Amino acid sequence: LRGISETTTSLVYAKDEESRFLYVNPRIPEVVGLPEAAIIGRRDPEFMPHRQEGDAIVANDREVMTSGVAHTYEERFTDAGGAVSIWTSTKGPMRDDAGRVVGIVGVSTDVTALKAAQPELQREVNARELLLYEVNHRVKNSLQLVTSILAIEASKIEDAQARGVLMDARRKIGHIAQLHQQLYAGGRHDRVDFAAFL
Repeated sequence: LRGISETTTSLVYAKDEESRFLYVNPRIPEVVGLPEAAIIGRRDPEFMPHRQEGDAIVANDREVMTSGVAHTYEERFTDAGGAVSIWTSTKGPMRDDAGRVVGIVGVSTDVTALKAAQPELQREVNARELLLYEVNHRVKNSLQLVTSILAIEASKIEDAQARGVLMDARRKIGHIAQLHQQLYAGGRHDRVDFAAFL
């Protein structure tokens, strides 16, 4: 376990009942900018540049210890230079041999880049949904136009058999339009209840 915690890019730690650090992996001093000796035995607000962020972390620790259940949090850390990072922290209760909660163990992973990318990803999703809506609208209009043209042309033909052929083609295109509408209206865009359609 120590080998894993010492090579991961995540923060790995253990804290006592007062949220004082008992163990920190090498990544924590790198992120905080302090040697391990300046972190062990202290609480987050005692060495973090922004005390309110440290207080929020301790409050999360307290919730895990009080509930006795593991939780995942989004925690913020602003370094001394003002750079902000966002961390997803999963914390669980640490118990003694009698099962009593005596602290927490946790792993925190930097998700700053992911959080920064989310608005752009959402814009991309919105743009694709709009494009899909526009394509659907154009296809629907085109199919309706074709069926209307066939109906007009059929009305001009006196030969019943020829008129029947055009009206049959109009019905078939109408069915394709209905199928297209069901495909789009279903919300998944990749499947349709074909038995119900038939």
